[in-house]
Amino acid sequence: MLSDAPAHHVFVLMPPVQENGTKVPQILAVVQICLEGSLSKKSATDGLEKGKRAAGDLIPWTLSQQFLDNDFPTLTGARIVRVAVHPDFQGMGYGSRAMQLVHQYYNGDFYSVKDNNASMDTEINVVRGEEETDEFLLLDEEIEPRTNLPPLLLRLAERPAEQLDYIGVSFGLTIGLLKFWKRLKYVPVYLRQTTNDLTGEHTCIMLKRFAVDVDQTSKSDGTWLPAYFREFRHRFIPSLGFSFCSFLPHTVLSLLDEKVALANTVAENKFLTREELRLFLPDSDLKRLSQFSRSMADKSLIMDLLPVIASIYFSRRVDLDLDYRQAAVLLCVGLQRKTVEKAAEELDLPVNQTYSFLFKGLHRLSAHFDTICKQAIEAQIMPASRTEHMESMLNEMEPTAKSLEEDLREAEREIKERQARDKKNLKKELGAKLINEFAIHGDDDEWQDAVGKINLTQAKSEEQNPPQSH
Repeated sequence: MLSDAPAHHVFVLMPPVQENGTKVPQILAVVQICLEGSLSKKSATDGLEKGKRAAGDLIPWTLSQQFLDNDFPTLTGARIVRVAVHPDFQGMGYGSRAMQLVHQYYNGDFYSVKDNNASMDTEINVVRGEEETDEFLLLDEEIEPRTNLPPLLLRLAERPAEQLDYIGVSFGLTIGLLKFWKRLKYVPVYLRQTTNDLTGEHTCIMLKRFAVDVDQTSKSDGTWLPAYFREFRHRFIPSLGFSFCSFLPHTVLSLLDEKVALANTVAENKFLTREELRLFLPDSDLKRLSQFSRSMADKSLIMDLLPVIASIYFSRRVDLDLDYRQAAVLLCVGLQRKTVEKAAEELDLPVNQTYSFLFKGLHRLSAHFDTICKQAIEAQIMPASRTEHMESMLNEMEPTAKSLEEDLREAEREIKERQARDKKNLKKELGAKLINEFAIHGDDDEWQDAVGKINLTQAKSEEQNPPQSH
């Protein structure tokens, strides 16, 4: 089958191989790839209108019918048919490593122009060999060992990779396979509502897009995959109460995880406003939820609100992240319509603890809804003129030309100058009067005469014999 299918490629993961080796190297893992897409828009439109599709191109036809998108089949993609690992090396990460190398190959990380030219020359020499002439007939062929045959395998750097917009995989949904492809950053975009007749599993399609080239050789701008995921989530959430009600909460939460799907994209989540919240939950419903969150009402009073609340949360219409177990319980009870006891069994938790997680999650959501209402009221109370005045003041504010240290030094200098000036004026006003009042009169002769009249002998005796008290 592979010999007659030029669109199929086989990638083999092997240990380092010696150039002059004659033995067949050990095979660790094998990845089979099938190229799909690159259809004309006319053929895609005709096929969708007539309800018929040509053989092959599984992912392009399925997604174009699912999303009613005639442009998707025009993209070039690859579908992973099979990933096989040697039985002795399973569970050691060789499958993931093989897929990582395939991704790097189609990203152009291994391609070498020099090596590619050499390999192309070798292939041309083989094709134009002496035995293959125009007169060569198949009936005259002699079965004998061939020489100068092309190599069975080529290194990734010896062959240029096709320009792909995406790479995808279609498989029967299991928690193990889902974790494997999620680790490789694949995004779910399709989940069949009916099970396969042979395997009893739901068919799941996951995609991984490649980076958009700077030279714009790709037909895609890279924005279609986040849009597909949002549409998938929008359809998947209401179906959890019907076709997918038997799914385990871990599987559902993994499918709804948007970290990989919406990474490196502009946030388009539109959180609920007060007017939009009123459409889903009127004031009477919010009051019931508030009473329950305060332990003033029984859970039977708000059970009808759980589907709406869970749908709002998992559609990411609120700027709030619940704990994993709180989200899992809300998912089971709100979207899959399971009892708390059934949710406790699937989550391997005690029933009373499951009730506690549900209560805590609803309490946080109720508080968030109250915050939305309060912010709307505050916006209505604040006059528009005041808001405009504050905005004008902010626009008129300009940064100061001097730093804080320079301002302090200038203020210190001004204070010192003012103190010196005041002191000078004070001396000028009171200086003459004070000098006349406290001035010492007399010349030097008068001072010498006054000092000589002091009885030094008497002072000395008094100093040696101080008076004693009785």
